[in-house]
Amino acid sequence: MEPRDAKLLALKPTFSATVQIGCKPTKAWNYVKHLDTWPTWNKHATRVDGKCELGAKATLWVTGRKGPGSIPETGVWVEVAEDSRMVFRSKWLWFDYLYVWTICEAKAADACTVSYSCHGSGLGVGCVGAVLRRRHQRLMAESLANLKKIMEC
Repeated sequence: MEPRDAKLLALKPTFSATVQIGCKPTKAWNYVKHLDTWPTWNKHATRVDGKCELGAKATLWVTGRKGPGSIPETGVWVEVAEDSRMVFRSKWLWFDYLYVWTICEAKAADACTVSYSCHGSGLGVGCVGAVLRRRHQRLMAESLANLKKIMEC
């Protein structure tokens, strides 16, 4: 991870969401790391191109505020720690973001906790950030609830 990424990660999360899932962490990891599954659970992603590999580029096609259109958000995987954490760096318009997904074993048997947080800086975070934060926070909470339903079937 580059120093600029470490600085972003040290910032208080712009938003975050967590869910407890009744499955082993490996099962959740194997599902989440395959980006082609994202549109089935992630309400923010309509399509994802690329692979979840260290240094690999990927494009998340995210839902626009109005209408069925999608906005491409391209970035790089700056950390992929097998079965536990993946970090995606994205620079979009005036935003500089790190998206962090963490999967860890819960105290209960056959359960894990999946957390998502976004750490951002830049002009966009302060100016239009409040509106986007509320929307993104809601979408990610709903997305993690979808992931829970899929994993517990």
